[in-house]
Amino acid sequence: SDGELNTLAIWFTVVKLLYLKGLLQFIPPLTALIEPVRVHQRLHLTLVRNEHAYYTLISQLMEYFDDLRFLRPRLTPNESLYVFGDSHSLPLAWKSFKLQGKDREIRPVLATGVKAWHLRKESNFYPKYAFFQGAESIPNNSQVLFIFCEIDCREALAKAVEEAKYISIEEGIHRVVDIYVDTLCELAEKRKFHIYVHPVLPVLDVTRQIVLRFNKILKKRVEEDNTKMIKWINLNILEDDEERVKIEYQLDGTHVNPAYFDLYKDQLRF
Repeated sequence: SDGELNTLAIWFTVVKLLYLKGLLQFIPPLTALIEPVRVHQRLHLTLVRNEHAYYTLISQLMEYFDDLRFLRPRLTPNESLYVFGDSHSLPLAWKSFKLQGKDREIRPVLATGVKAWHLRKESNFYPKYAFFQGAESIPNNSQVLFIFCEIDCREALAKAVEEAKYISIEEGIHRVVDIYVDTLCELAEKRKFHIYVHPVLPVLDVTRQIVLRFNKILKKRVEEDNTKMIKWINLNILEDDEERVKIEYQLDGTHVNPAYFDLYKDQLRF
């Protein structure tokens, strides 16, 4: 019933909030209660599909934490690297690593449904406000890893060309990249962020070629920036033939698992 779906959506959202706040120890008892009700239901076809998608992603990511991880005190915000993005930011949440000999922890800041296209000056669509509200929650002078633009590649670019808004995919990519990088440069200047630009993850087969073209143009634009406050992350998760994600980084067909962080963690330094 609608009431039962709404109840499930509330509990899915509670799990998401616990994950985002780092209260990981409370998630397994909840999933143990939710799973018997959730399994064998076609929830991806219902109005709670988005809440369900986040819940299933987090449930899989929880398998990458061990029990001792729940007992360790969190580091302070000043000892954190912030990862700011859509759902692709979640596999990195609460990862620990050493940066220049010091312990660091990745704190997630989630902004759902954001396209770089939403960030243009004339836009007043609600994801733009979600983006800037998320940015506002990050302390000044922080190191921030930005992971956005997957939705632009998946939903917007090809459609915009079909509707004759752009002559080619490349023209559309250049327009979106300019909006995105200009926004990041403004944040770097105003908030004194040290910004790492994460490439779009080429996980989906149907959008992989667009993503690879997008990343090439985005990388060039970032590396041409003169502020020295934004830095490109070099990353390759694909097999040599670029036809599939390497098996050791696969998760659910849409996201990658946390192991891929080891590919570029040594690049996280200004």
